[in-house]
Formats: sequence, C-alpha cells, structure tokens
Amino acid sequence: MVTLQVQVDIDPGYLVAPHTHPGAEFGYILDGGGTFGMKGAADRAVKPGDAFSVPPATPHYLQNGAAKTRVLSVYVVDKNKPLASPATM
Repeated sequence: MVTLQVQVDIDPGYLVAPHTHPGAEFGYILDGGGTFGMKGAADRAVKPGDAFSVPPATPHYLQNGAAKTRVLSVYVVDKNKPLASPATM
C-alpha cells in the first residue's frame, strides 16, 4: 500500500464520472463545489471546507458546479493497481 496526496482541479460544469479506487480516498474541498455522489449514500452538495471519505472499491462521482473546483485528495491504495477505474452507480 502507498499513500498519495494530490490536488485535483475540476473545470466548471465538468462531471468526474463514476469510478473506484483500489483503496480509500479522503477528500477536502478547497475551492468551488458541486454534487458528490457515492453508491449507498444520498447525493450531497459540497463546498469549500467540506470533507468526504470513500471506502475502497466504492463507486463515486462529482458533478462540478459553475466555478472551478479544487479538491485535496489523499489515497491509501495498492501501488500495483490503477489509481482509478471506471464504474457504474
């Protein structure tokens, strides 16, 4: 397992399509916001200062709002697997 910390920049109106990770993701909204969806949970609006966590192999997505969004994400993942894989909700 490895731990990665990355800043994800999402263009206005962009859909980060449903996907999974081979480990946990912990995210913190720095700027912008949108709608965060995760399988098994209700969709929710996220804004600067909000955090989220995603269990391993759980499909999730983010529909960005009207402004650019920056997310600080920390992944604890299997280094021998792709960081993200397409998924269906």
